[in-house]
Amino acid sequence: MSTTSKLTTAEQIEDFISKHPGEELITRRQLIPFGSAAVVDNIIFKLVHKTGSLVRIAWGCYRKRERVTEVTGAEVARVKAAAFGRSIVPSPRTAAFNLGISDRPAAPLEFLTSGRSSSFQFQNQKIFLTGASPRKMSLGEGKIGQAIRALWHLGKSIVDEHVIGKATRSFSTDERIEMGKLCASMPEWLGQFFYPWRLLERVSRPYPDDLEQLWLHEASALYCFSSDPNGSRLALTG
Repeated sequence: MSTTSKLTTAEQIEDFISKHPGEELITRRQLIPFGSAAVVDNIIFKLVHKTGSLVRIAWGCYRKRERVTEVTGAEVARVKAAAFGRSIVPSPRTAAFNLGISDRPAAPLEFLTSGRSSSFQFQNQKIFLTGASPRKMSLGEGKIGQAIRALWHLGKSIVDEHVIGKATRSFSTDERIEMGKLCASMPEWLGQFFYPWRLLERVSRPYPDDLEQLWLHEASALYCFSSDPNGSRLALTG
């Protein structure tokens, strides 16, 4: 019989907490394996309200008493999502505002999640997790993924060459190439703007870093889209 199996639920939880990194949050779901929900909840109550070993941050989320760094809403959102096997990325509304292609910012603590939509209280703020499709979530939370989701969010009726240019004006050649490779992850109306960028890899090495000169080189490549006779698809010409 292992030493762990000889410990009571309270002892197992206290052991887990003592070994848990002081700066990392603890969730109720991490403690549930040590006993029944009722017993675990009773022990958590004592640790919060009697011994003070844990400090409640949000429902089902706690920090160790000795933690010195401030807990952020984004951290709480990420930890709680991870406890349920989900991931989160910044809201496309936030990305669109930061890119300067929208003047309507999202709520301060709004994220997309791979699970169902939900919300919960954190201090005097509310955290919103909005369910998103696997295709949107697969784009990740990097600069490129955020830009694609921001444009996707704005929609076909708003996005044009001007908006695309504004959203990607700070992109390097390599980032443009990578964005072109992600056309399959975009809706067709959005992918048509970036399909030629996949071909930049063939001529990108001589490109200068200067953005204005970069655009001149891209223009000289003469990549453009034109409708086929049936108007059913976009063809690359040049």
